[in-house]
Amino acid sequence: MWNTIYNFIKTFLKEDKVLKDRTEVLALYNKSSIKASDVNRQLGFAGIGIIWLFRNSILISSAKEKFIIPEELFKPATLIIFSLGIDLLQYIIATAIWGITNRYLELNELEKEASGKFSRFSPIPILCLFWLKMIAMLFGYILIIIFIYNNIMFK
Repeated sequence: MWNTIYNFIKTFLKEDKVLKDRTEVLALYNKSSIKASDVNRQLGFAGIGIIWLFRNSILISSAKEKFIIPEELFKPATLIIFSLGIDLLQYIIATAIWGITNRYLELNELEKEASGKFSRFSPIPILCLFWLKMIAMLFGYILIIIFIYNNIMFK
């Protein structure tokens, strides 16, 4: 097994993967972060589904029924919902930042010479929100795994 892994890495490193310029690196970064956000979002919905599996229902009256989740799943549910909310907020803020930047470049007729004309700090809030949503989802799933490990019997 280790030999197979070693040969794969050796083959991968032999190929000259030379990145031509910074735009190629940026394209790879964008592709990766979009995929990570998509997977994070899908994990969020799956996490809510997992938590829903462990719910209990209580009949309050003939017309009302309330659902209760175990107390140990309240924190993971909160973290997952928080992560999904941050995901939305990240896209709203990114849209605002890049929309304002585009409008500034448009008004100042800097379309062709736009490289380096905007603040290098513009993407910082977007990156912070990206990592915040990833970390929140990670901790939510860690707590779900701990709950499952402690509450499900394995033979």
